[in-house]
Amino acid sequence: MNNVISAGGIVSKKENGIIKICLVNLDLSPDKFVFPKGHQEQGEKLEETALREVYEEIGLTNLSIVKYLGMFTRKATERNGKIVNKDIYIYLMSTNDCVHQKSEEKYQWFSIDEAVNVMLPEEAKFLESNRKGIENLNLL
Repeated sequence: MNNVISAGGIVSKKENGIIKICLVNLDLSPDKFVFPKGHQEQGEKLEETALREVYEEIGLTNLSIVKYLGMFTRKATERNGKIVNKDIYIYLMSTNDCVHQKSEEKYQWFSIDEAVNVMLPEEAKFLESNRKGIENLNLL
C-alpha cells in the first residue's frame, strides 16, 4: 500500500459566541466531513501545501499559520479508487476575512461539538485532542 503526504488546516471563527471550524464534504461519503487538505506537490514545504490546499478547497484568502498542530495517519481512497495510507499534517490557521472565494469543495461551518459527530473517526479524535488550542485562539 502506498503512502501519500497531505497537509491542511483548521480554520476557526467565533460566531454568536460559538467557535466554529470549516470542514469539507468527503467525496465518497456525502454525510462525512474532513479538514480541508490535499497532496503535497513536488518541491513544496508542508506549510505551503497547507495554505494552498485550504485556499483551494474552501476559498478563504489572507490565511496565516498560527501553529503546527500535529500529524495523524489514516487509510484513504484516492479519486482514482486506489487505497493509500495518508500522512496528514495539520496547522491551526487564522484569517482576518471569512468571505469565501471560489472553492473546489463543498464546505460547511460547524461548532466543535457538531464537527466531531460528522467527521471521520481519526480526524474527530485529532480535533478533540486540539480543542483547547482552537478555543484559546478564539479568545484573543
